[in-house]
Amino acid sequence: VYDSNVKIDCEILNDLDNVDSFSIEWNRIGALMSERSNVIENSLIINKFHFSDLGDYSCIVSNDAGQTIKSIRFCA
Repeated sequence: VYDSNVKIDCEILNDLDNVDSFSIEWNRIGALMSERSNVIENSLIINKFHFSDLGDYSCIVSNDAGQTIKSIRFCA
């Protein structure tokens, strides 16, 4: 995937009729996000992914009821 654009989706599942408003935040664990990273809606996009982008990332979804966190690891 090096030198390719990488897109990671933070999927929101809601089976309720009344959808509460929520917020999505992407973080890189233990490091700063690359300047080539963009968050569009619920997706993290890393343009021209390379070695310095390896590491752990988390998606945090929050609403009035609380929050949930899911993580992904990119490793060589």
